Order: sequence, then structure tokens, then C-alpha cells
Amino acid sequence: MVLLRGGPSNFGGRGYLSFFAQQLAHAGFVVYNADFRDLASNDGGYPTAFEDVACAIRYARATEGSYGGDGSLTLVGHSLGAWVGSIVALDPGEFTGGCLSGGSGRPDAFVGLAGNYDLNRNLTDLANFFGGSAAQTAKARALSNPFNYASGASIPVRLMAGTADTTVNPAASQQLYSFLAAKDWDVTLKMVPGANHMSTMRSPGGQSPALGAVRDAVLATARDKTIPAPKSGRMSPR
Repeated sequence: MVLLRGGPSNFGGRGYLSFFAQQLAHAGFVVYNADFRDLASNDGGYPTAFEDVACAIRYARATEGSYGGDGSLTLVGHSLGAWVGSIVALDPGEFTGGCLSGGSGRPDAFVGLAGNYDLNRNLTDLANFFGGSAAQTAKARALSNPFNYASGASIPVRLMAGTADTTVNPAASQQLYSFLAAKDWDVTLKMVPGANHMSTMRSPGGQSPALGAVRDAVLATARDKTIPAPKSGRMSPR
């Protein structure tokens, strides 16, 4: 499992995913809480952020066996990380660029939590990511639009959003679901009643709603690849 934080915040913003990472680890998953460069002003944006995510996937594939992994990798993104992750998951090609680990940089399944997949929304965040307005960065935005992809091999996709999310309009998740469903991808969308931008992953004293979406994505991959389902454990996330 590779987790991707929201943003844009540049490095250091992934700490808020620690509680969710612990829940996943306690459920038996090997978890990597990854980071990526998402500000154009700090050499991030396109294509760097996507290359960083693909590299995180390659690193996880190369090392997960040491922690009891089974060879199946699910990419889980939240907010801006869900959008960046969706491109890495849906693009039939693979991002490269200076990664020390080899192998595939595309996940076996993708889970998007409260993702902003519509590039006509959250324009300030996108301007900081790309380093300019929509007109100034039109080519990079076209290459970063998930609705221009999903033309290659299908993988399981599980989307989730809260009905009370005022940070990212849940309509963006509904749009991506409809797009992938029309292409006959294995995709589901769960709208969590009353959940805001963060509460799908935070459920103090109980199980986060997102844990079910992650498990379902992994089980769908296991059915496709005959990989055993994860067992309950106490492995700490990296």
C-alpha cells in the first residue's frame, strides 16, 4: 500500500495520514506513507510529482517482500494526492525519471479519497502545482487530466467522498466514476453521508470508512491475480 497525501504542501505534509496508515497496518497491510514534489516553485508539479509517485511504487515493490508483502500494490491517494495518483494509475504508459528502483511504476489497484479530479476546480491549488494559470500551462494540464486516460488495461478503482466535503466538491468523484464506468472499468463510488474532507480517514475509536474501500480494492486485485487476502497483523507503516 502506497499512501499519497493532499496538498499542495511540498515535503513534510504527510504526517496527517499517520493515523490512517496505522489502521491499515493493523489490518495486515504493508504501508508506505510516500511524499512527492507538488509545488512548481520547488521543482515540483508536472511531470515531477507523477514521477515521484511512480518511483515510490517502484521502491515499495522492490522492498515490500522484506515486510511480508505479497506482490500486489494498491495506490491510495487523498485530495490532491488522489488526483496525482489517478494519473499514475490510469495512464497506460509509465512515468520514469531518475528513480533508483526498477520494475513497474503503475499500481495494481487505485483508491481515491475525496479527490479533485476536475481541473476546473480548486484553481489556486492547481496554479501553485503547475506554476501558472490554465492558459499558461495548458499542455501540462492536458497531460495531467484523468479524463484523457483510462485507455489501457483496467485495474480496480475504488472512489470515496463525503457528502459534506466543502474543500473538494464530491461531484469530482462522481464525474470520475461515471467516466470509468462508461469504459467498463472495475470501479465503485461510495458517498459517505455527513463526512467532510478528512473524516473518511479519521474515525477515532473505530474503523475509518476508507479502510473498507482499500480492502475491497485489494480483494478485487487478489481475485484477478489469485493473491491471498491480507491477514490481520501489527506491522508498523513506513
